[in-house]
Amino acid sequence: MLNNCTLSDNSATSEGGGAYASTLNNCTLTGNSALYGGGASEATLNNCTLTGNSAFYGGGAAWATLNNCTLTGNSAVGYASSGGGAYGSTVNNCILYHNSTDYTGANYLGGTLNYCCTTPLPTNGVGNIALDPELASAST
Repeated sequence: MLNNCTLSDNSATSEGGGAYASTLNNCTLTGNSALYGGGASEATLNNCTLTGNSAFYGGGAAWATLNNCTLTGNSAVGYASSGGGAYGSTVNNCILYHNSTDYTGANYLGGTLNYCCTTPLPTNGVGNIALDPELASAST
């Protein structure tokens, strides 16, 4: 378990450039990269900020559970890349905005989103909105 930490500029050849199979509370993940989950993969993140991370699938996170997090400025890069912000994740009460991909799912792809602010509106989950959160910058 990691609390109140910053994970930056790390890389992994497979999963979780910043964190893998971990629990993170009040952490910042920035500038990390991996094939799956540039910021985190198969992890639980609570009250975290993920920005500037990159991966082929899930620039910010892949196969993760995210609660009360902000995912901005992450990217999925490469031909057929997916999920710039999150890929195949359970995302609750989060902001997923200003992420990008070379192929599909700039802010998210797959998974379930509940009470999130993102675009386009997801087909899975409840209580989501698509209004621009009007953040001060793409990283805050």
